[in-house]
Amino acid sequence: MALAQARKIDAILVTELSRWGRSTIDLISTLQELESYRVSLIAITG
Repeated sequence: MALAQARKIDAILVTELSRWGRSTIDLISTLQELESYRVSLIAITG
């Protein structure tokens, strides 16, 4: 997140979206934070 906040990255690639957050609420919160930094999250599988 520090790299996203510093705008040193444009996107994050993950293999599975389900592995990103601890819970659905955590995932949504993280996605909103990334969106505020204009960083995309790309998931290879759902």
